[in-house]
Amino acid sequence: YLQFMYERLLLLKELLAVDGSIYLHCDWHKSHFLRCLMDEVFGAERMLNELVWQRTAARSDSTTFNHIHDTILFYSKTDGFYWNSQYEAYSEAYLSGKYTQVDRDGRKYQLDNITSPNPRPNMTYEWKEYVPPAFGWRYSKDTMEKLDAQGRIWYPDDKSKRPRLIRYLDEGPGRPFQSIWTDIFPVNSQAIERTAYPTQKPETLLERIILASSNPDDLVLDCFAGS
Repeated sequence: YLQFMYERLLLLKELLAVDGSIYLHCDWHKSHFLRCLMDEVFGAERMLNELVWQRTAARSDSTTFNHIHDTILFYSKTDGFYWNSQYEAYSEAYLSGKYTQVDRDGRKYQLDNITSPNPRPNMTYEWKEYVPPAFGWRYSKDTMEKLDAQGRIWYPDDKSKRPRLIRYLDEGPGRPFQSIWTDIFPVNSQAIERTAYPTQKPETLLERIILASSNPDDLVLDCFAGS
């Protein structure tokens, strides 16, 4: 099996565009071997992520910890790989804790920090009689003027406190997906897309991968045809 995969990975590397990526989906039986093969063919430095897909919520057929996830190994051919961040909706707990303010138009927002986390001498200036933070502001004076003109800066009455950025909920793309995916469900017995193939992958799983690592009209190869 490993020789079979090794030969195909060599060919896939040759076929892959310089800005392309490759995702290898496997379960716990061989994922550690396959990662070694991927390191050998593509180089360990080209390993971008080990993604964990929780494919089922619970099982009752194990005498130890249940295996409820698959692994997806994510590699690129070069440093110049294409990437398009994917986002999920904010959780209710995050929204209730962060976006607690509402403007006169009913738009929810939070007040965000506009001080620099690192020393930036060129961003250290007085702004509307507010003394600069120790490390300076996060934005240049030109950007601060634009934000101010747009009504995007909140000003406290006390000059010893800091102005803050008004960040609207409806302008945020959401929370970037992390390396553990728990929101994609396996193909169930009643699904329209079901083909009855034993290891069929859900379209939503493939959709996320394709959207993250390709552009419209790009050529994508599924070399095992979904199996």
